[in-house]
Amino acid sequence: MEGENTIEQVVLLVGGFGTRLGELTKNTPKPLLPIAGRPFLDYLLDNIARQGVKRILLLAGYCGEMVHELYHGKNILGQTELEVLVEPKPLGTGGGIVTFSECFDEHFILMNGDSFFDINLNLLARTLLECDVNVVMATRFVSDTRRYGRVLIDGQSRIRDFREKNVNPGEEGEINGGIYAINKRCLARFPEDVTLSFETDILYQLVLDGQVLANRQDRYFLDIGIPDSYARGQLEIPSLVCRPALFITIKSIINGNPVYTDKNEAILFKNGAVRTIKFFNERGWFVISLLAQDDISKGIHSEESLNFFRQTVQAELRKQGAHVDALYNLSCYPQLIKGTAKVSLSRDNIEPDILNQTSNDWTIISDKSVAICDKISKLNTSYLKKIPVYELNKGNLFDFCEANNLFPKQVHGSLPN
Repeated sequence: MEGENTIEQVVLLVGGFGTRLGELTKNTPKPLLPIAGRPFLDYLLDNIARQGVKRILLLAGYCGEMVHELYHGKNILGQTELEVLVEPKPLGTGGGIVTFSECFDEHFILMNGDSFFDINLNLLARTLLECDVNVVMATRFVSDTRRYGRVLIDGQSRIRDFREKNVNPGEEGEINGGIYAINKRCLARFPEDVTLSFETDILYQLVLDGQVLANRQDRYFLDIGIPDSYARGQLEIPSLVCRPALFITIKSIINGNPVYTDKNEAILFKNGAVRTIKFFNERGWFVISLLAQDDISKGIHSEESLNFFRQTVQAELRKQGAHVDALYNLSCYPQLIKGTAKVSLSRDNIEPDILNQTSNDWTIISDKSVAICDKISKLNTSYLKKIPVYELNKGNLFDFCEANNLFPKQVHGSLPN
């Protein structure tokens, strides 16, 4: 059943007034403020969609009609549907969540629309689905918690309390990253159509009940809610979304025929493949899978079967806390399958360099990227100009990457906070 082992819906809170930003939010909701010429919200939506989430629900309040006009019914990366719901009156972050909860999946991810926390959403989802709690909160370690307040966590990763903001300057610890994986059943106890704060009225009560688990992910974090951090975002966020990429052929990560025509046949990953992809995900890299064959152009497999294959691989990876960002067919008549979108390309308008093609869709830092393939002889290396290509013959993929020193040492975009 779809969604049984993954979370397919993200709920984004985009209704705040943004009063600390003064004139900037006089006529514009905070998530729509421009970052390097694009609405801040667009960066969030792209980052969610690339991880395989199928639906995003925007809960709007202040200037809600503007949000609805710009985003309702849109599609991100060809695979993620957007819906906008506007509060009929101000209900606070918690009141809106409870009132519209009938529109939520049984399990969903909740995010603040005014902060960028570059986490692995599939890992957060997996933690909720595997643990006997109602909420899993993404946390981040910082050297000074006074602006955010501190999350107090016990030895079993359960959150026990919160320390107020502006207490104990210079105290290090974990903070609330504003992203949660939630079991909807926990909202039933709270009244609808009442003004509530999610943090103080709902989340804190669940903490007292021992129902909130911390999932620490030390990735890039920025809350644009004050002028200084909004100014920081003008430089940091556009830089963050330019990422190195792991290019890897499908036969390097799965066993058997790389395009399944039998829709009941299971995907069998090679030893160490999921662990490797997850490692690159958690380092903030793109993972671009490559199908180095021309079966589609020869009529052996249809575009439909390749698209189903991509969806199946993605679903199996997401169950285990990982994802691929895109799949490219490197046949002599390339077909790009990005999300569920299919873009047919003729031989005449394609550069042999895959970097030229992927750069139209992803902002890739090529001089830090790497490629792994099952047989170099079957992969025209001109597709990957300026990128080192490694041939994997047999054995464990994770061990291969370790032996060849391919794993990035640092998280991409990670900055001290």
